[in-house]
Amino acid sequence: MTNPDRMVQIAGEMFRVEEDGAWIALDLAHERIHLGHVYTASVYNASLANNGTASLHIVAGTVEPHFTYQVAAGGNCVLSVYEGGTLAGTAALAAYNRNRDVATAHKATLVQGGTITGGTALITAYVPGGSGGTKQGGASRADNEFVGQAGQVYSIALVNISGGAAAVSLGVDFYEVSE
Repeated sequence: MTNPDRMVQIAGEMFRVEEDGAWIALDLAHERIHLGHVYTASVYNASLANNGTASLHIVAGTVEPHFTYQVAAGGNCVLSVYEGGTLAGTAALAAYNRNRDVATAHKATLVQGGTITGGTALITAYVPGGSGGTKQGGASRADNEFVGQAGQVYSIALVNISGGAAAVSLGVDFYEVSE
C-alpha cells in the first residue's frame, strides 16, 4: 500500500496534501513522528521491591532533548524528574524511532537503573498505585513535557513506597531540537 499523501510547495513552504490536493493538518508532535524525528524508550519491572527504584536517563548530546514521560505503578510510588547529577552503575537502554520506516539515529544516549547523585529535582510527585480501567487523576501533554539543555542529564525515577513489591513502568518519548 502506498502513502496517499504527498508534499507540495506553496510560496516557499511545504504542505502535506492528499492525492486530490486536500490539505492535511497534523499537530506538530504527530508530524514529527511522520518525519522520523521522535524516539521512544521504556523500562518495566514486574516486581520492584519496596523502597526500590526504577529509572531511565537521557544523557543529552549536542542538541536539546524535548521529552515527555509516562509512568504506571501497581503500588504507591514517588516520581522524581531530575536535571543534572552524576549517574553510576547504569545499563544501556535502546530507544526506537516512532516511525519504523526511518533509520535516523538520535544524538542522546539512554541508560537505565543505577544511582543518581546530586542534580536538581524538577518534579517530585506522589503516584497512587492500582489497577483497573480508571485513570488516577488527569493530565495534559504539557503536564509532563520538558525541553532540556544540550549536554545535560535528565533522569526519571520511580521509588516504590507501597510496603511490598509492585509492578512499575517508565517511558519516555523525545525528539531533539536543533534550532
